[in-house]
Amino acid sequence: MPDFWRPEIYHPLTVHFPVGLLTLGALIRIAWPLLPDRIRPRFLLPMARTLLGLGTAGVWVTILTGEWAYNVVVRQICDPTVLGDHYDAGYWTGWTFSSVVVLEILQLLKTEALEKWRTWMEAAVAILCAAGLGLLIYAGDLGAKLVYQQGAGVYHPSEACTEWE
Repeated sequence: MPDFWRPEIYHPLTVHFPVGLLTLGALIRIAWPLLPDRIRPRFLLPMARTLLGLGTAGVWVTILTGEWAYNVVVRQICDPTVLGDHYDAGYWTGWTFSSVVVLEILQLLKTEALEKWRTWMEAAVAILCAAGLGLLIYAGDLGAKLVYQQGAGVYHPSEACTEWE
């Protein structure tokens, strides 16, 4: 039987939690300033910030596991430019959401110096969340193309499937 725990397997195992966390966190964070005060649940903003923080940490774990998979996968695919674009989009996603987390931490500081920038930081968070979602979708699309069009990281059994006997 072929070994399941290969280096290229850790990447798809780690990618899905950050995708879900960042998608939900970013959507809530984008909608937050648009909601009227009377219908904003108090827990929503801290929840969005928590999702964004955990999702961003997860993105960096996913990037690490993608680095582990890179040298294996690059030899298995027909068009390595897709892998390079996926690699770049992953890093851009990580840095974009890391910027969001830094801005969120700054907003939690109740200093007079930062207070005059609060509206600008709020706008920057929403813009970066939207950009991060776009990058996340782009990176995911490229990842899907790598797996489903080029078979990246996929084990191909022998014709008779004798590995499982």
